[in-house]
Amino acid sequence: MVNQRQIAKAANVSISTVSKALSGGIETQRLNPQTVRRIHDVAIKLGYQPNDHARALRTNRSGLIGVYFGMGHQLKGRPVISGYVASRVLDGIEEAVVTAGHDLLMINFTHALGDPKRLETVLMRKQLDGLLAVGLSETPEVYDLVMQRHLPTLAIEDLPSDHPAPSVVMDTQRAVHDVLEHLTELGHRHIGFIGPLHDNASAAQTRRLVELKSQIKNRKLPWSDQHLVDSSNTNIILPRKDNFCLQDGLVGMKQLLERQAPITAVICYNDLVAAGALQTLSQHHIHCPTQMSLVGFGNYDVAQCLWPDLTTVPYPLIEMGKCAASLLLEHLQTPDAPPLSHEAHMVYSDLVIRQSTAPAKTV
Repeated sequence: MVNQRQIAKAANVSISTVSKALSGGIETQRLNPQTVRRIHDVAIKLGYQPNDHARALRTNRSGLIGVYFGMGHQLKGRPVISGYVASRVLDGIEEAVVTAGHDLLMINFTHALGDPKRLETVLMRKQLDGLLAVGLSETPEVYDLVMQRHLPTLAIEDLPSDHPAPSVVMDTQRAVHDVLEHLTELGHRHIGFIGPLHDNASAAQTRRLVELKSQIKNRKLPWSDQHLVDSSNTNIILPRKDNFCLQDGLVGMKQLLERQAPITAVICYNDLVAAGALQTLSQHHIHCPTQMSLVGFGNYDVAQCLWPDLTTVPYPLIEMGKCAASLLLEHLQTPDAPPLSHEAHMVYSDLVIRQSTAPAKTV
């Protein structure tokens, strides 16, 4: 059986360094991340098998970090981790958690929703040290349970006003500021928006529009309901498989054009909506960007495949996952730490300016 002495020799480090790197405790965080990664790689190569039971007895921790994706990231009651958001958030989480010597466990509460006792059994049986959740506000039952059980939990890209929780979110205020700054510098004053307006939209979904309205008002730009299209209503006209997708942009841009409002630029909820909007412009022989500028959110792969390629605000999803995991691990490894504060930690990526925005045409 491989021991830590053999790992230390192979990795050319001391035995105490190996012990700290494999402990998953606060000592791990104090080491150089590259050193920790190298030691873990050597341990895996040599076939080292840590005694998780012994560690749990010594630290009173299981070493397990749960990951939960809400209903918006599920298909037929199962988490879909191949989706754009889920896969990138998970990449960031994994990088931080595995480097710290912990293990990840995907949690699915769907089958227990509506049955509080069963829901609690599912949670407690896993013996999690903490939980990272995307879409936590979509399932209030899960939120209520983790709060009641005082399970250290961080929400990712979710800032529910009626369900306060520690969270890591995109800095929407800065994102909207940068988009409007870019468009107004190009001379745009009449700016439209295609995205969720309905009352049932989550706080994370409506945050972008709320911030947009506020900043447009502060800049004293023209604004009315004619500048808005509710993407949730486009399903009536053209059925879709998902929210905020190509169909929303196709129909949403058509509705904006039919209103004949003097709009010269449109901000879309995400890049897929923008791709649909661009297709409608092409069908109506309206050139982008000389006649209509477009901006998306996400910096999805499609953003660079469009013609013109899309100006967009990247979602820092990997960074949000890594930040949330690091904050949770730091909390877990701090002796006698107080409960996590209900504050939002902001993460941001700079606006990527491409060919879909240009000086406003004379209206």
